[in-house]
Amino acid sequence: MVTFEKIDLLIKNGMNEEALQLLHDCKRTQILSTDEMGWMYWNISDISAVQRKPQEVYENHVEFVKWGKQALFPHKLH
Repeated sequence: MVTFEKIDLLIKNGMNEEALQLLHDCKRTQILSTDEMGWMYWNISDISAVQRKPQEVYENHVEFVKWGKQALFPHKLH
């Protein structure tokens, strides 16, 4: 099961690579609510941006929007 507290702790301790790996693993292997999945995508982009990895940010955003068009009501897509 996802431990959001563990991910937050990794981020707060500057362990971005570990947090990013856990985010990707959880997103891929867990059944998540819409809010949880959105949180995963948001944090993947945020960590990648902090690490100055624009290609990873872009790829995650493309996937995020694709997911959002399927999972969210149109007024929530922003």
